[in-house]
Amino acid sequence: MNEGPSSWISTGLISILSVLQTTTNSTSTNTTSVCDPSLLKNGTEKEEYGLCPETVSSQAVSGILLGTYLIFVVFTIASVIKTRKVPLVKYREVAVMIGALLLTGLFAFIFILRLTVGRKIFPCFIYMLTYFFAAPVVFFPTLLRLWRLIWMSRLNKTRVELFRLEESLIKKGGEPRRKRETVQVQPSTSSGNVSDVEDSPGTGSGIVLFNTTTVTDTDSYDEDSDDTDSDAGSVTMEMDDSLSTSSGGVTTDEKLNSLDPNQGIRRQMSKASGLHKSVLANAISTVTQEELAKYIALETRIVRIQHVLKWWFYLAVTIVFSFLHLLIWLICGLVETFYLSSYPDSTKFTVTADFFVFNHGCGAGTGTLITVAVQGLSYLVAILVLLIFTLREDNDTWRIRVETFTVLILWVLWIVAYIIAGLIPVVGSLTDAYFAYGLILFFAVVTDNIVTGFIPAVRAIAELISVYSKQKGSVKRNKDVEEEEGVTTVEKGALIKMLRDKKMFDILLAFAKQSYCPESVLAWKEIQLYKRKSNVKARRKLAKNIQNKYLKSDAPMELNLPSKFNKEEIGKTIDDVTKPLSKDFFNALAKHCEQDMMDIWDRLRKKDKRVQEFVTNYQKECEAKKNNAAKTAQPNV
Repeated sequence: MNEGPSSWISTGLISILSVLQTTTNSTSTNTTSVCDPSLLKNGTEKEEYGLCPETVSSQAVSGILLGTYLIFVVFTIASVIKTRKVPLVKYREVAVMIGALLLTGLFAFIFILRLTVGRKIFPCFIYMLTYFFAAPVVFFPTLLRLWRLIWMSRLNKTRVELFRLEESLIKKGGEPRRKRETVQVQPSTSSGNVSDVEDSPGTGSGIVLFNTTTVTDTDSYDEDSDDTDSDAGSVTMEMDDSLSTSSGGVTTDEKLNSLDPNQGIRRQMSKASGLHKSVLANAISTVTQEELAKYIALETRIVRIQHVLKWWFYLAVTIVFSFLHLLIWLICGLVETFYLSSYPDSTKFTVTADFFVFNHGCGAGTGTLITVAVQGLSYLVAILVLLIFTLREDNDTWRIRVETFTVLILWVLWIVAYIIAGLIPVVGSLTDAYFAYGLILFFAVVTDNIVTGFIPAVRAIAELISVYSKQKGSVKRNKDVEEEEGVTTVEKGALIKMLRDKKMFDILLAFAKQSYCPESVLAWKEIQLYKRKSNVKARRKLAKNIQNKYLKSDAPMELNLPSKFNKEEIGKTIDDVTKPLSKDFFNALAKHCEQDMMDIWDRLRKKDKRVQEFVTNYQKECEAKKNNAAKTAQPNV
């Protein structure tokens, strides 16, 4: 009979854990000893609880490793917390990094502590509890990393898609309006005149939500100018009370109903959140139900994805999984204590049926091996599924996916080494007493911690030191030159020119998306749209959109702003209709976005030859302008 892949994996896991049983120096219930005679010392040492005698050297080595590992874990966690705002750490999710370090650290700590104090002394109760958490320690952090990779990729894809949709609608709203037929809304018995409402001739999908008069063709759309009184450029604006207040005796809701007998637009509007409930309510251009439905669907998707990427979501999932494994441990212990202990020849979870014993140690039985093997197989299946989804997503620029694959490969290598060591008879019966080969799994945990925690944290510290050194050197060289005074560095000038170039902007945005931080790029672009608005009313509505999307807590594209940005005051200024908003209102925010993009731009410049060529050409232009200015300044001879 042919065995499938699942059977192979299951058999392999049981073999691994069978070797782990040998590591604990457990034995079968028969009288045959698995311990080397030299360890018994002519009867002065004996085999107890299914465990062989241990040597002082083994305990000393384990103690040294225990102390060193504690220092290592504390340093790594402190470094992660210190560098939590550095992109290298930030986009790996601090909660996931610290959670993985604590989970694997606690497991390794108990594992080494048992070897240090003595396997015969360490309570069986705690040892079995730790054993039942072996599978989640090995696989759960990887599961969370893959989960986060998938949803971070999808979140930023959706953000960019939402921005592209808005951009197209803004351009559509600014297109020259052609002559249209008007549809007269019948006034109610209690009202006087009612405004005309437009509809595209011959179609039921095109909806215009506010009254207009018949117009003729105007000049072609110019993205850099907006001198009309139209609010068409403001696509995602705050909901006004106009959707529920009457106008000439007919409410806007009634207008929407009169335009669409099936109330499709109204139903879609009702699904929108408070941030974008009037997505196109003030647009003069035609809005289709499909466009509105797509916009609301994208916005809803962003909000939902943000929920599954919050730290509390990971905490909740970890608690649920921990409770599940704790419940399995408790059930197995109760089954052995009250049922299997009555049958001496039955398969047990501990060698000597001491599952809940606290005053001495024990060895893991076959039942424990099978249970943990099934758990491990379940995690492996989940990891393989997530791996398939991960490979379908864009590769991240932080190399988190590569890091995750590396950890999986290293775990496989360590486990293979562990199995090979366990298959050598002399290792299990003799050398394990002097140097526990179970430490191979400890080194596997340490390797995991180094790759996923220590290296990113150290790189982030190095980056902080580098940034501090550059800033300090810059201040020494240019004490009198401040960016706030209008002097722009060549690097930032190249970045701004790149943002204004459509092709290069798309390259930067794609790279930012794969870096999980397109917010600054998108916010900067919308601020430029805001500056182009000469109409005061349109500018205020676009300002409200920027506030809702980038500044509010839990906004779809919330920016990570320093404390100097008083979001409450910004909101009050935008809401104060008595004072017009200047075109420079968001200048400080634009500069923050530019500064925030410098890291992304610098990494992109090092990787992309097109960007390198673009920057080189810009530097040549700057140098040529500087030379021309110097020549012009020279007095005529």
